[in-house]
Amino acid sequence: MFTKELLDMGLDLEDEFIETEKEMNINPFPEKYLTTGSNSIMKAAKTLGYKMQPMLKFVDPEKCKKCGQCSLVVLKMLNGQL
Repeated sequence: MFTKELLDMGLDLEDEFIETEKEMNINPFPEKYLTTGSNSIMKAAKTLGYKMQPMLKFVDPEKCKKCGQCSLVVLKMLNGQL
């Protein structure tokens, strides 16, 4: 997201980003776990000629209940509440 801005400041952190994604097991969320709404948006985008891809997440999809709690946990972590 900020790669260009970091490069403009002389900072190349690409290798660190890749290593972090591997260590945290960050991957695109499998389409079979997407909600009905997300699937509808993806179909509409495809109809309009856009290719949407599932977001990168560090959630174990096998434990996903489609409740949105994982987003709340991340926000609490970022705010120092966990």
